[in-house]
Amino acid sequence: MGSDDTNYTYNAHLNNTLNEIDIIKLNIVNSEKTVQEVMAQVNSAKNKARILREKAADYERKAMLLVSKGQSGELAVTESDRLAAEALHLMANAISEAEKYDTEARTLSAKMETLGTSLNDLKQKLGSSNNEYNTISARKGIDEIRQTNDEVHRYTDTSRTIEMLQRMKDKISVQEQLAGVYVEQEEIDEELYNIEVEKALKEKEAKSVDALQQLKEKMGNLNNNGI
Repeated sequence: MGSDDTNYTYNAHLNNTLNEIDIIKLNIVNSEKTVQEVMAQVNSAKNKARILREKAADYERKAMLLVSKGQSGELAVTESDRLAAEALHLMANAISEAEKYDTEARTLSAKMETLGTSLNDLKQKLGSSNNEYNTISARKGIDEIRQTNDEVHRYTDTSRTIEMLQRMKDKISVQEQLAGVYVEQEEIDEELYNIEVEKALKEKEAKSVDALQQLKEKMGNLNNNGI
């Protein structure tokens, strides 16, 4: 696969991952909004149930007070009993309504728990997608270094090649750390080492050629002098 095809593949993968990240982020925003709405409904149901129970307790106190007044003669017994019975009826209705809100609150709480689990799953998926994006970016950088290394072997200026690779190595190192890609770092170091060795061998070979030429010239001079 050529370098253009490789870059196209990496870029396509990166774009797909970015699109996936954007979708997940949108889903997270919508899920958080839904969780907040359901939480508000839970709190509202619980608050209504609390108020109704307070009313029920108040009706019960009033019923007891009415019965007490009937027994003490402050009110006619028939009247106190009628009013007390009405208060108990209102108390029973309040308790019944409170129980309905209790049930609603429990149902909404269970829904909120499910939504919370889904939200956590989305956040974990977002983290995985971000890691995948960083990994792909780092690997793309590594391949660019390898491609550059292949190309620079055609030039004789190896010192410039080493400097170029070193700059690219420094550029990629941050991406590698983010993505957790450490194996490729050793491969880059090995590439740099190989280039250093090649440079040293070329210099040594050049020196050997010069020394050989000097020896031949010296031998030629000796032959010409009849030695």
